[in-house]
Amino acid sequence: MSTFKITLSEHTDKEKEDSISLMRQCFGGIDVATKTYYDWQYMMNPAGQGQVFIAYDNGNPAGQFACIPCIYKFHGKPITIPLTVNLCVGPKYRGMGLMNRLIRRMHQFLSDQNSEFSVGVPNYASLRGHLSNGYVGLPLTLLVRPIRPSSYFKNKIVRDVAKPGDMIWKKAVVNGSQVVKLKNSFDTRFDTLGEIHSKGKILIQTRSSIYLNWRYKKNPSRRYETIQFCDSNGLMTGYMVTRISDINGVKLGFILEFIANGLDTAKSLVYKTMEYLWNKNITFLIAATFPGNLEFKYLRKFGFFICPKRFRPHPFLLCLKIFDHNRQEFNILYDPGSWFFSIGDNDAI
Repeated sequence: MSTFKITLSEHTDKEKEDSISLMRQCFGGIDVATKTYYDWQYMMNPAGQGQVFIAYDNGNPAGQFACIPCIYKFHGKPITIPLTVNLCVGPKYRGMGLMNRLIRRMHQFLSDQNSEFSVGVPNYASLRGHLSNGYVGLPLTLLVRPIRPSSYFKNKIVRDVAKPGDMIWKKAVVNGSQVVKLKNSFDTRFDTLGEIHSKGKILIQTRSSIYLNWRYKKNPSRRYETIQFCDSNGLMTGYMVTRISDINGVKLGFILEFIANGLDTAKSLVYKTMEYLWNKNITFLIAATFPGNLEFKYLRKFGFFICPKRFRPHPFLLCLKIFDHNRQEFNILYDPGSWFFSIGDNDAI
């Protein structure tokens, strides 16, 4: 019988190799299972250093659970929230209760660090472990917009027959200089817009230029496209960040960030993004958020429909764990309407 020793990593080269090895064992040859990605995620985060717990069986890595700090605003005041990530157990160690032990060890650590609460967006493999250890699941709504649905079909004959139907989903090209791609780094205009957009929100991650550059410009493995909208006076009033990913041979677009101050801004951003993805031969455009957000209403208005739960490739469940239940002010977070949260607030895409 295995006797596991769970240790807090000091980010030595050996521990980095062990963590990456576990990621490859559990998730395959994914693009995040590299040393450069490890360093970006855990060591270069402007909010602070990440923490990785690794379970060993006689010196062999058996499982891990990690967290990274995120800066949010709760009723307008900064608060650091740990986002739990990369929970995995090696194939030969499953069914031994190791996942639960890792989760409880993380909880003890975060509680000792005086963290008010933590959040995570687990996959199906680790969802039960989260829910059985006191997490409350807040379901995100998955929104889907067809772009070129014919490209879903691998059979060329079927694809060619379906191709004329793609024109139903094509929108008019957005012209003009108001909506353009961001070619350089996120600058102070994004700080200003972030401050404006956060007003009146109960809980929202701080979208500063420093954070956005780390999240979307300095990522060593993934590439993102940002489209911004400026009004006639040159003031930026919204932006959208997307990523293209090939999943099971189907090219999908994901909306990671969508901030729009006004309907005209939202329409221009959505239509320009759909034009860009049409030219990239994307099958579907996907977003996930809570229905109370204004951006959710914009997406529904511009042709996004709600994906039935049985077709979801991922639970898209925001799992919340409050450590101090005497802090009554945090009970409001059990209401999904209290959150501004999008796919980009998670680390997985």
